[in-house]
Amino acid sequence: MSEATRLEQILQGCEKEPLQLEQLVAACVDQYRQIYPGSTFVAETSSTPVPILGSAEHLVQLLDKVVANAVEFSKPGPPILLNCREDNGEAVLSVSNHGPYLDPAMKDRIFDSMVSVRPQGNKGLPHLGLGLHIARLIAEFHNGTIYAENLMGEEGVIVVVRLPLWRKTTRKQ
Repeated sequence: MSEATRLEQILQGCEKEPLQLEQLVAACVDQYRQIYPGSTFVAETSSTPVPILGSAEHLVQLLDKVVANAVEFSKPGPPILLNCREDNGEAVLSVSNHGPYLDPAMKDRIFDSMVSVRPQGNKGLPHLGLGLHIARLIAEFHNGTIYAENLMGEEGVIVVVRLPLWRKTTRKQ
């Protein structure tokens, strides 16, 4: 719990900077291929810039939490897909994996603190359920949202982060 509290305090004093979200995602995918050699990752990033105002360090932390869940709940074989694009004036980042469906009753709760959907005794390790809560705190710091849905037509889950785009203006703020 202290990790989430500490993050909230850090975010209060954090400066946001212009960055290209598609470049950040591509760099993260390269790292995930090394960190998780037993998993396959596919990046589908926009060929045009997806500019946002944010903290690269914290967005990487958000991605790390979501990808760790995707790896844990993935079936062997199918890739984990990271997608970054612009949609309806927003930056959209998604992570999808093939694996068990998300219980509809838990869909809105998995981003709450201390909530976990892992089966009892999963690998014999207790799980505190803070990863996706931390991801939500980071999304909200960036004036964004995060949510999860079951994949349509196939077994699996997609986590979607929507962030406001940043467009450089000529006037001083």
